[in-house]
Amino acid sequence: MYLIGARGQQVSDRRYRFFGTIASATASQLITPIPTSRAYLFFQNLSGTAIMYVGVGSALATATISGGSVTACTVINGGFGFTAPPIIEFLGGAAYCPLVGLGPSGAGMPGYAAPNNFPNNAGGRPAIAHTILTGGVITSIVVDDPGAGYAFAPYVDIRNADSDRYGCFDPFFGGMTQGFLIGPGQSYIENGTNQCVEQASVFSTTVGAQYKFAWAA
Repeated sequence: MYLIGARGQQVSDRRYRFFGTIASATASQLITPIPTSRAYLFFQNLSGTAIMYVGVGSALATATISGGSVTACTVINGGFGFTAPPIIEFLGGAAYCPLVGLGPSGAGMPGYAAPNNFPNNAGGRPAIAHTILTGGVITSIVVDDPGAGYAFAPYVDIRNADSDRYGCFDPFFGGMTQGFLIGPGQSYIENGTNQCVEQASVFSTTVGAQYKFAWAA
Protein backbone atom coordinates (compact mmCIF):
# COMPACT_ATOMS: atom_id res chain seq x y z
CA MET A 1 0.00 0.00 0.00
CA TYR A 2 1.19 3.54 -0.82
CA LEU A 3 0.04 6.85 0.57
CA ILE A 4 -1.41 9.24 -2.00
CA GLY A 5 1.38 11.12 -3.74
CA ALA A 6 4.08 9.07 -2.06
CA ARG A 7 4.80 6.20 -4.47
CA GLY A 8 8.16 4.50 -4.01
CA GLN A 9 8.19 4.82 -0.24
CA GLN A 10 9.36 1.90 1.88
CA VAL A 11 6.44 0.23 3.61
CA SER A 12 6.57 -1.96 6.70
CA ASP A 13 3.84 -4.40 7.72
CA ARG A 14 5.41 -5.85 10.88
CA ARG A 15 6.79 -4.06 13.94
CA TYR A 16 8.60 -5.67 16.84
CA ARG A 17 9.83 -4.27 20.14
CA PHE A 18 11.22 -5.62 23.38
CA PHE A 19 13.07 -4.53 26.50
CA GLY A 20 16.45 -6.08 27.33
CA THR A 21 18.75 -6.09 30.35
CA ILE A 22 22.54 -6.05 30.52
CA ALA A 23 23.51 -9.46 31.91
CA SER A 24 27.31 -9.19 32.15
CA ALA A 25 29.81 -6.43 32.86
CA THR A 26 32.60 -8.27 31.01
CA ALA A 27 30.97 -9.72 27.88
CA SER A 28 28.87 -8.43 24.99
CA GLN A 29 25.47 -9.92 24.29
CA LEU A 30 23.46 -10.41 21.11
CA ILE A 31 20.46 -8.15 20.71
CA THR A 32 19.10 -9.69 17.52
CA PRO A 33 20.38 -12.08 14.83
CA ILE A 34 20.48 -11.23 11.12
CA PRO A 35 16.87 -10.52 10.08
CA THR A 36 15.32 -11.62 6.79
CA SER A 37 14.37 -7.98 6.19
CA ARG A 38 14.30 -4.74 8.11
CA ALA A 39 13.12 -1.23 7.29
CA TYR A 40 13.69 0.43 10.65
CA LEU A 41 15.90 -0.05 13.71
CA PHE A 42 15.69 1.76 17.05
CA PHE A 43 17.85 1.26 20.16
CA GLN A 44 17.39 3.31 23.33
CA ASN A 45 19.47 3.27 26.49
CA LEU A 46 16.83 3.43 29.23
CA SER A 47 19.34 3.83 32.05
CA GLY A 48 19.92 7.19 33.68
CA THR A 49 23.58 6.43 34.43
CA ALA A 50 24.88 3.53 32.29
CA ILE A 51 26.86 3.92 29.08
CA MET A 52 26.18 1.30 26.40
CA TYR A 53 28.03 0.38 23.22
CA VAL A 54 26.08 -1.03 20.28
CA GLY A 55 27.63 -3.12 17.52
CA VAL A 56 26.04 -3.76 14.12
CA GLY A 57 27.24 -6.27 11.55
CA SER A 58 30.01 -8.86 11.45
CA ALA A 59 33.70 -8.94 12.38
CA LEU A 60 36.37 -6.56 11.03
CA ALA A 61 39.89 -7.02 9.65
CA THR A 62 42.50 -5.24 7.53
CA ALA A 63 44.88 -6.54 4.86
CA THR A 64 48.59 -5.97 4.25
CA ILE A 65 50.15 -6.16 0.77
CA SER A 66 53.66 -6.58 -0.54
CA GLY A 67 54.79 -6.95 -4.15
CA GLY A 68 51.22 -6.66 -5.38
CA SER A 69 49.91 -9.52 -3.23
CA VAL A 70 48.08 -9.85 0.07
CA THR A 71 50.60 -11.10 2.62
CA ALA A 72 48.53 -11.05 5.82
CA CYS A 73 45.28 -10.02 7.48
CA THR A 74 44.96 -8.46 10.92
CA VAL A 75 41.79 -9.09 12.93
CA ILE A 76 40.49 -5.76 14.26
CA ASN A 77 37.30 -7.14 15.78
CA GLY A 78 36.92 -10.91 15.96
CA GLY A 79 33.26 -10.73 16.94
CA PHE A 80 31.58 -13.35 19.10
CA GLY A 81 28.97 -16.09 18.85
CA PHE A 82 29.92 -17.41 15.41
CA THR A 83 28.61 -20.93 14.76
CA ALA A 84 30.38 -21.34 11.39
CA PRO A 85 33.52 -19.74 9.90
CA PRO A 86 32.57 -16.42 8.24
CA ILE A 87 33.27 -15.81 4.55
CA ILE A 88 36.15 -13.53 3.49
CA GLU A 89 36.18 -11.44 0.30
CA PHE A 90 38.77 -8.86 -0.72
CA LEU A 91 37.28 -5.76 -2.37
CA GLY A 92 39.09 -3.08 -4.39
CA GLY A 93 42.85 -2.57 -4.50
CA ALA A 94 43.54 -2.67 -8.24
CA ALA A 95 46.11 -0.36 -9.81
CA TYR A 96 44.14 0.69 -12.88
CA CYS A 97 41.17 2.41 -11.21
CA PRO A 98 40.71 5.88 -12.81
CA LEU A 99 40.30 7.48 -9.37
CA VAL A 100 43.61 6.25 -7.95
CA GLY A 101 45.21 8.97 -5.82
CA LEU A 102 42.07 11.10 -5.54
CA GLY A 103 41.19 10.13 -1.98
CA PRO A 104 42.87 9.36 1.36
CA SER A 105 41.95 5.68 1.05
CA GLY A 106 43.29 5.25 -2.48
CA ALA A 107 41.46 2.48 -4.29
CA GLY A 108 41.43 -0.06 -1.48
CA MET A 109 37.77 0.30 -0.61
CA PRO A 110 34.46 -1.32 -1.64
CA GLY A 111 33.24 -0.05 -4.98
CA TYR A 112 36.73 0.29 -6.44
CA ALA A 113 38.04 -2.29 -8.90
CA ALA A 114 39.73 -5.46 -7.70
CA PRO A 115 42.61 -7.13 -9.56
CA ASN A 116 41.49 -9.32 -12.47
CA ASN A 117 42.90 -10.84 -15.62
CA PHE A 118 41.47 -8.27 -18.04
CA PRO A 119 43.90 -6.81 -20.62
CA ASN A 120 44.55 -3.67 -18.56
CA ASN A 121 45.63 -5.77 -15.59
CA ALA A 122 46.88 -8.98 -17.17
CA GLY A 123 47.92 -11.54 -14.58
CA GLY A 124 45.94 -9.90 -11.78
CA ARG A 125 43.64 -11.92 -9.56
CA PRO A 126 41.84 -11.37 -6.24
CA ALA A 127 43.27 -12.91 -3.08
CA ILE A 128 41.50 -15.77 -1.28
CA ALA A 129 41.45 -16.42 2.46
CA HIS A 130 39.53 -18.21 5.21
CA THR A 131 38.86 -17.55 8.88
CA ILE A 132 39.85 -19.56 11.95
CA LEU A 133 37.34 -19.70 14.82
CA THR A 134 38.11 -20.35 18.47
CA GLY A 135 35.16 -20.40 20.83
CA GLY A 136 32.96 -18.56 18.34
CA VAL A 137 35.54 -15.77 17.83
CA ILE A 138 37.65 -15.12 14.72
CA THR A 139 41.19 -15.50 16.03
CA SER A 140 43.04 -15.41 12.71
CA ILE A 141 42.67 -15.22 8.94
CA VAL A 142 44.68 -17.53 6.69
CA VAL A 143 45.62 -16.28 3.22
CA ASP A 144 45.15 -19.24 0.85
CA ASP A 145 46.01 -17.35 -2.35
CA PRO A 146 47.75 -13.96 -2.06
CA GLY A 147 46.42 -12.81 -5.42
CA ALA A 148 48.30 -10.48 -7.75
CA GLY A 149 48.01 -6.97 -9.11
CA TYR A 150 47.25 -5.10 -5.89
CA ALA A 151 48.40 -1.48 -5.70
CA PHE A 152 46.48 -0.75 -2.50
CA ALA A 153 45.59 -2.94 0.47
CA PRO A 154 42.07 -4.19 -0.31
CA TYR A 155 39.05 -3.90 1.95
CA VAL A 156 38.47 -7.13 3.89
CA ASP A 157 34.77 -7.93 3.69
CA ILE A 158 33.66 -10.41 6.37
CA ARG A 159 30.16 -11.81 6.23
CA ASN A 160 28.46 -14.61 8.09
CA ALA A 161 28.10 -18.03 6.51
CA ASP A 162 24.57 -18.70 5.24
CA SER A 163 24.00 -21.13 8.12
CA ASP A 164 25.03 -18.60 10.80
CA ARG A 165 22.76 -15.68 11.68
CA TYR A 166 24.21 -15.13 15.16
CA GLY A 167 27.92 -14.30 14.91
CA CYS A 168 28.25 -10.57 15.51
CA PHE A 169 30.57 -7.59 15.92
CA ASP A 170 31.82 -7.43 19.53
CA PRO A 171 31.41 -3.97 21.16
CA PHE A 172 33.93 -5.07 23.83
CA PHE A 173 36.51 -6.95 21.78
CA GLY A 174 39.86 -7.53 23.45
CA GLY A 175 38.76 -5.60 26.53
CA MET A 176 38.36 -2.39 24.50
CA THR A 177 35.01 -0.68 23.90
CA GLN A 178 34.04 -0.29 20.25
CA GLY A 179 30.86 0.38 18.31
CA PHE A 180 28.33 3.18 18.76
CA LEU A 181 28.45 4.86 22.18
CA ILE A 182 24.93 5.38 23.54
CA GLY A 183 24.84 7.58 26.63
CA PRO A 184 22.21 7.48 29.39
CA GLY A 185 18.77 8.12 27.91
CA GLN A 186 20.16 8.41 24.38
CA SER A 187 19.11 6.41 21.33
CA TYR A 188 20.40 5.11 18.00
CA ILE A 189 18.20 4.87 14.92
CA GLU A 190 18.43 3.66 11.31
CA ASN A 191 15.51 4.18 8.99
CA GLY A 192 14.34 3.71 5.40
CA THR A 193 16.81 3.23 2.58
CA ASN A 194 19.77 3.66 4.96
CA GLN A 195 18.75 0.63 7.00
CA CYS A 196 21.26 -2.22 7.29
CA VAL A 197 19.93 -5.76 7.44
CA GLU A 198 22.51 -6.95 9.94
CA GLN A 199 22.83 -8.48 13.39
CA ALA A 200 23.19 -6.24 16.45
CA SER A 201 24.88 -6.51 19.86
CA VAL A 202 25.38 -4.46 23.01
CA PHE A 203 27.90 -4.07 25.85
CA SER A 204 27.79 -2.18 29.14
CA THR A 205 29.63 -2.45 32.44
CA THR A 206 26.40 -1.77 34.32
CA VAL A 207 24.68 -5.09 35.02
CA GLY A 208 20.91 -4.71 35.19
CA ALA A 209 20.78 -1.59 32.99
CA GLN A 210 17.83 -1.74 30.61
CA TYR A 211 17.43 -0.89 26.96
CA LYS A 212 14.65 -0.86 24.40
CA PHE A 213 15.07 -2.35 20.95
CA ALA A 214 12.55 -2.02 18.15
CA TRP A 215 12.55 -2.81 14.44
CA ALA A 216 10.18 -3.08 11.51
CA ALA A 217 10.22 -5.76 8.82
